[in-house]
Amino acid sequence: MLPSDPLPCSEFDIWAETYDASVGIDQFPFHGYRDVLRRIIALAGPIPGLSVLDLGTGMGNLALRLVALGCDLWCTDFSAPMLEKARQKLSAAYFFLHDLRDDLPIEINLPFDRIVSAYVFHHFELDETNDHR
Repeated sequence: MLPSDPLPCSEFDIWAETYDASVGIDQFPFHGYRDVLRRIIALAGPIPGLSVLDLGTGMGNLALRLVALGCDLWCTDFSAPMLEKARQKLSAAYFFLHDLRDDLPIEINLPFDRIVSAYVFHHFELDETNDHR
């Protein structure tokens, strides 16, 4: 018998309808959500024309900020409903249904100026993150 998936995309598929409302409430686990996005933007140093890969884009909230700053965005997520919501916000981005536990799709085997992510890697077990060094 296979072990259950500790990160089932079905939970995120369901959450797609209410995710933006969830992050809009400044309480755990999203206390400081906007501050986190602002910090990622500051660290990324976006300028117009940069190519950026957003891993686990979810609803596209981080990607939306980067596109507004003139970056070219490639976005991945393993939840089709979340990607659909992100597409509705961002017509000027490329979207790929992808589970970060798998190799990147060949279509995005590109050089990127920046790779960003918000609220994704904390879902992985520590031994999983260490295996990819």
